[in-house]
Amino acid sequence: MKKIYSLFIACVLLLSLLPAAAMADGFSGEIDSITLLPGSVSLELKDLTPISTESKIEVQLWSGTSMLTSVTLNPEKLSELNGRNTLTCCIPLAASDEYWPQSDWTPKADTVPTKAVLIYNDQQVSEKEAALDATVWAAMMPYSGSIESVVMTRAGGVLKNAISVELEDVTFRNSVKVALFSDDILLTTATLSGVEADSYEFLTCCIATEEADPYWAQTSWTPRDSIIPNKVVLIVDGIELDTHEFTLNAEEWANLPGTAVPATGSIERAGITHKNDMGLLDGIAVDMKDIFFMESVVLKLYAGETLLTTAALNTEMLPAAPANGFLTCTFPAEGGDEYWNIDAWAPQDDIVPNKVVLVIDDTELDTHEFTLNAEEWANLPGTEAQQPVVDPTPNPDTPNTGSGISTGSGISVAEPIAPAPLPPVTGDQDGILAICLLAVSAGIIFFVKKAKKAR
Repeated sequence: MKKIYSLFIACVLLLSLLPAAAMADGFSGEIDSITLLPGSVSLELKDLTPISTESKIEVQLWSGTSMLTSVTLNPEKLSELNGRNTLTCCIPLAASDEYWPQSDWTPKADTVPTKAVLIYNDQQVSEKEAALDATVWAAMMPYSGSIESVVMTRAGGVLKNAISVELEDVTFRNSVKVALFSDDILLTTATLSGVEADSYEFLTCCIATEEADPYWAQTSWTPRDSIIPNKVVLIVDGIELDTHEFTLNAEEWANLPGTAVPATGSIERAGITHKNDMGLLDGIAVDMKDIFFMESVVLKLYAGETLLTTAALNTEMLPAAPANGFLTCTFPAEGGDEYWNIDAWAPQDDIVPNKVVLVIDDTELDTHEFTLNAEEWANLPGTEAQQPVVDPTPNPDTPNTGSGISTGSGISVAEPIAPAPLPPVTGDQDGILAICLLAVSAGIIFFVKKAKKAR
C-alpha cells in the first residue's frame, strides 16, 4: 500500500512539473519565407505559439553581422490577433507599418539584407537566411537623386549671384544637401528647407555668394576670388548619391558680386611717437599699407623672440578695410587706443622692442624688424625702470665694508651684542615676586616631609 501511495505522489509531482517544463522550452515559431515587395521586405511567420494579449513578437533584419532594423508586433493589435499562429511581417523601407512599428533606419543600396531573426517573448525561436536580388534591392531605395549640371548665375529676376546646381529625380524622406568643394576643401553646405519630403523630378540648389536662398540654408562661408569651386556632392537622407566636377572661368568667378579678394597687407614702418594735440600717443606706431581683411587684423610686438603684447583691430570701430588700404596701429606705452584691443603689458626701459608681425584673417602676412633709440625708449612716458635684484649670496671677492669683524674671506661676522639691562623692579612687581617665592618654598617643604615619611 505504501509503495502504491509513493508512486501516486511521484506521478502527481511529475504532472505538476510538465507545465514548467513546457515554459522552460519556451515559445515556438518559424520564419517561412523572406521576399521583396514594392517598398518593403515581407516575411511569412508560421507555427507560432498561439498569440495572446501577453505575447511579444519581434523580427530583426540583418546584413552580415550588422542589424539593420527591428520591428515589434504592435501590442494594441494583440487582442485582434488573439489565437493566431501565423503572421505576415512587413518591414517598409520608407514608412512604418501600423502593425509592426520599427526602429529608425536608412536603407542603403549597397547593404542588402542577408538574414532575419524571429524572437518570441525575448527568446530567439527562428533564424533564416535571405537570398535577395541586389539589383532589385537597389532599385527599391526610398531615396534617389542625381546632379545634372552646375552653372554660375547672376542676380536678376528670381536668380541670385550664385552657383546653381540642377538636381533631377530627387526622392527623400529626411533631407537633401549639396556640399560645395574646391578640390578637397569643403567651402559650404546648402540644405533644402521649407519643402515637404516627397519625389521631385527637378530641384535647383542655389549656393549664393551673398544672401542665402530662403529654400537652401547655407553654412557660413566667405567666397574668395582665389579659391574657385570645382565640385559638388549630393547627399540625400545622409547618403552620398552623386558627385559632379565642373570648371568655372576664374575671371568671371572673381568678378561675381560677393566674392572677396584674399587677405592682403604689409608693414611699411615702425617707430616711436610722442603724445601731441594731433592725436598721437606715447608709444610705438606701426604703419601698414595695402590692407584688405574680412575678419581680423592683428599685430604682434616683439623684443627678439619675446612676445611683448598683441594688438587686435576693433572691428566694431572699423568693420571694413579703409578705402586707401592704409592703417596705423599704436602700441601705447601707457593707456590704450579705442581702435585697437591691446593685451596688457608693462613696457620696460631695458627691453627695447625691435620686431612686429602682421596677421590678417589668421594668416601671417609680414614681419618687420626695426631699431629704436634705447635712450629715447627709456625716456618715453610709460616705460619703467627694471627693479634691481638683490642676490643674498655673499661674494667672497667683495671686501667687507659693513660693520662687524672681517674674517678675511669676504664674510663678515657681526659683533656680539651686549644684553639689554633688566628693567627696574617696581612696587607691583615686588609683590608678585614675593608671592612666587612663598609658593616655591611651600612646595619644597611638602616634598621634604613626604620623603621623610617614605623612609
